Amino acid sequence: MPTQTGNIDLKQLLAATARGDEGAFATFYDATCGKVHGIACYILKDEALAEEVTMDTFLQVWREAENYREQQAQPLAWLMMIARSRAIDRLRSRNSSQLLFDGVGVAHDNDLIDPQRQPDECLMVNESSEQVRACFSQLPPIQRELLGLAFFKGLSHHEIALHSNMPLGTVKTHIRQGMARMHTLLAESANLELPNRT
Repeated sequence: MPTQTGNIDLKQLLAATARGDEGAFATFYDATCGKVHGIACYILKDEALAEEVTMDTFLQVWREAENYREQQAQPLAWLMMIARSRAIDRLRSRNSSQLLFDGVGVAHDNDLIDPQRQPDECLMVNESSEQVRACFSQLPPIQRELLGLAFFKGLSHHEIALHSNMPLGTVKTHIRQGMARMHTLLAESANLELPNRT
């Protein structure tokens, strides 16, 4: 599988993202967001959930880019693996919630049930999603709007600029600031919870 999308070298972008280069991350996002959103929609058959999974996936990439190893997978395969895992986790979570409310089994989804997954792992997936939503709600309105267009609607930065009638540079700045703020809020949220888990 090629490591480039068009003339964009995804390996170099991931390496730069791992060093905290927000511009490289933005370019990586623009080159791959459609594929992530597509696989999330395919698995979940739900636009709203797919939007959340797209955001979760790229937040994980931002946090864990330094863990990428090209010997194990090509960048796009690594990204699709994260997206697929996030989507299946969300599907399991949704099915579990439906079971609690209506008491109906999900035997037809047994192929998605992982017997190795422990209850505390499922809880961590749900907590992570709640944390992302809680942190997202704390962003300034303009950052929420633009990040929403990027992660929830799967628009590129150029498309967001056209949609919002803003200069491309302004859009990129707001999105970078929003991502940085999300990173800080998620880190603070995780640190606040640590004492309760000991």
